[in-house]
Amino acid sequence: RQALPEPDPFTTTREVEFLAPRNPIEKDLVKIWEKVLRVHPIGVNNDFFELGGNSLLAAQLFASIEERYQKKLPLATLFNAPTIEAQANILLHEDWIANWSSLVPLQSSGKRAPLFLAAPVGGNVLSYHDLVQHIDKDQPVYGLQAVGLDGVQAPQKNVKEIAAHYAEEILNIVPDGPFLLGGSSFGGLVAYEMGQLLHDKGLPVDLVVMFDAYGPNYPKRKPETTRIRRKFLKYLRRFDTHWSNLAATNMEGRWVYLRVKSKKLVNRLSNKIAKRMHHIIHPLPQELRKIQNVHMSAAKKKKKRHQREPRRFGGRFVLFRAAKQPLGIYPDPFLGWDTVAGNQIEVYEAPGHHTSIIYEPRVHVLASKLNEILQEIDTKEFVSS
Repeated sequence: RQALPEPDPFTTTREVEFLAPRNPIEKDLVKIWEKVLRVHPIGVNNDFFELGGNSLLAAQLFASIEERYQKKLPLATLFNAPTIEAQANILLHEDWIANWSSLVPLQSSGKRAPLFLAAPVGGNVLSYHDLVQHIDKDQPVYGLQAVGLDGVQAPQKNVKEIAAHYAEEILNIVPDGPFLLGGSSFGGLVAYEMGQLLHDKGLPVDLVVMFDAYGPNYPKRKPETTRIRRKFLKYLRRFDTHWSNLAATNMEGRWVYLRVKSKKLVNRLSNKIAKRMHHIIHPLPQELRKIQNVHMSAAKKKKKRHQREPRRFGGRFVLFRAAKQPLGIYPDPFLGWDTVAGNQIEVYEAPGHHTSIIYEPRVHVLASKLNEILQEIDTKEFVSS
């Protein structure tokens, strides 16, 4: 097991010259964006993600756009149209119809074998936006989003069904392999199943990579760890982290650190209150709630029915394990996968907790190691179809 170094916590964003709305649709979208993101003013060339947008806010944004224009934009549209200007261009074409597919190009350039990332429990691939920004530009990346996000089709109800559908989708792109598969959390569980399915078909699976995906019977909680005690341990660890950070710098640095942290605390509290009120007024769209519930149920069933005999899928099995695991559990560097995986497991400890390892500001540490792994994999025989 290798621990990846902690990144610099301070990040910079690119400067964009403010561009005011120039037509009625752009003006409408500015109002919608400002209401959802709670940011003012917003230019038509500002990037949704750089303004603090995430998959939850994207769902609320597109629900508002659908209500206003009677057009249902797939959440993955944000990969190619992350600005008001780009979205307005879509809405200006009255005959535009969403070409819905589980397969979503996240980075289509490059001649190497593509990396396919299965969606986490929410079913959409926006969670991989930050990660893709740090992937080598000659490495194609595709996301695999859940059936049912369009609100028309019924969601698939178990991991094997989801994995089989995703496998069919990627075979249309790469019929003979090699296959590079990955996923965060629930997506890692699906990627593991995809690896087995493709391997059973006699196809080459060169990589399955998981971002803090939990294996069978993980995590196991210690019997004495109550909910109140877990909360206490959480705040105790947070206090210890801040205290050690303060002790490691000089007096001037301590004041800067305290100012930054106090400002973040005030912002976090106000955002929590605002978000709760926003969720009451603008709840998560029904199709997303449905998919999230179905996938959570599928993950629980999969863990209960998991094969007792370890199974191989060829290639490398890489696990990026979050350095900050849940408190009050029995530690397991393999997150439960050593009992079922026939492959040797490479474990890298990434800074952050369960979800934050694939988001800014920490994601570039994980991405740097992932780029190394992707470069090491022999793809000389890969022929793009």
